[in-house]
Amino acid sequence: MTLLAISDFLGRFHPLLVHLPVGILLLAVLFQWILLFPRWANLKPAIPVMFFWGMLAAVFSCITGYLLSLSGDYDVETTDRHQWMGIYTAVASLAIYILHRINLGEWINRVAGLIVLVLVSITGHLGGTLTHGEGYLTEGLNKADGNDAIWKPMTDVQEATVYNDLVQPLLQARCYNCHGSTKQKGKLRLDGPEFINKGGEEGKIIVPGKADESALIERLLLPLNDDEHMPPKEKTAANTNGSGALTLVDSKRCRL
Repeated sequence: MTLLAISDFLGRFHPLLVHLPVGILLLAVLFQWILLFPRWANLKPAIPVMFFWGMLAAVFSCITGYLLSLSGDYDVETTDRHQWMGIYTAVASLAIYILHRINLGEWINRVAGLIVLVLVSITGHLGGTLTHGEGYLTEGLNKADGNDAIWKPMTDVQEATVYNDLVQPLLQARCYNCHGSTKQKGKLRLDGPEFINKGGEEGKIIVPGKADESALIERLLLPLNDDEHMPPKEKTAANTNGSGALTLVDSKRCRL
């Protein structure tokens, strides 16, 4: 087993570990504020311990996240911001642990806790952007009002342009989550003709004029239970609503 394979294996623990600091640190901040009520005073000794373990969990999350980033499957700029915010969160957690130990005052600790809350929120948002793509928070709202439907109704198919009206909406619906601007599994992007022609780490995916010899088409035509079928069988279950927009159920795993 090569060193790169080992780092990739360890990096895949990041989605598992990353939820530990989020939960621990958010609960610690909550405990800080409910101490305003005397009945919860017995929780006070647990708070510095929670910040300490939250800091350790954040450190391990940063390490595994870095190893995962070495795959090159994610947008470099967003990955760097996400990673640095995670580091800041770990450092801030350690600082609050020290503040609790030297006991400079409860309100100083609470303000510091709010800083950690902001750092955790920003780090989580950037992680969501890497996993689900830009605008994932408002995507559901856009689908609900039907104004940004992926699949536009066509009154005359003869007037449609092949890429803009037929190919691009299909790729956007099925492929952009894993092969778009923020995430490129297998170093493959499908959100523009120039990227499609370039191919991925396994080479070209389109052979001009020879669809049956193109890797992209071969993957699409594999049996649904084949591990190499694209998109993966659990990725999308689509139906069309009244406005013509596609409603998607996604899991973000794709390996073309």
